[in-house]
Amino acid sequence: AQGKFNTAVALLYSFYWEKIDAALAEVLAADPTCAMAHWAKAVASLDNALGSPPTPTLQKQGWEAVQKAKQLGARTQRERDYIAAVEQVFKDYDTVPFATRASAYEQALEQIHLRYPEDSEAAILYAFWLQVTADRNDQTYAQQLESARILEKILPGKPNHPGITHFIIHAYDFPPIAAHGVNAAERYAAIAP
Repeated sequence: AQGKFNTAVALLYSFYWEKIDAALAEVLAADPTCAMAHWAKAVASLDNALGSPPTPTLQKQGWEAVQKAKQLGARTQRERDYIAAVEQVFKDYDTVPFATRASAYEQALEQIHLRYPEDSEAAILYAFWLQVTADRNDQTYAQQLESARILEKILPGKPNHPGITHFIIHAYDFPPIAAHGVNAAERYAAIAP
């Protein structure tokens, strides 16, 4: 189940939406009690939040996945923290604006990143959500550059991680700073052609 889960999360980091459901079904076939598979389903329901908020249907699916993850119960405190964090972005999805919930999720991810500094996945997710919640009118690109700094710090230890390189590309996806993302784009082309 762990190997299948790792594959599903790699697909998630690559925004390979059409393959994620089948990959998570394989995880649950191998381990029907895997709460983190439902966490991954919730995260996948956010779709590409950099582009636009998820649709109401996806938000409903995400909320249902969070509830299923909580019902199954996570095996470790860290897993419970991840589930509680993603709950922030789906809780009250039908009444609270997405930007408010996205900010709460980013803050929850920051706390996981601080609580588990050795957890590169926490750093990657937090860095990505810094991009999602960044003020698009901020021409200093402060949050995007902070995101890139976090990602570039962990890149040497995980040079083939699809999330790190993919999200570095997005951090620099603005004309004035785009040249900084070229190396990541070339690396990502080899990781996830």
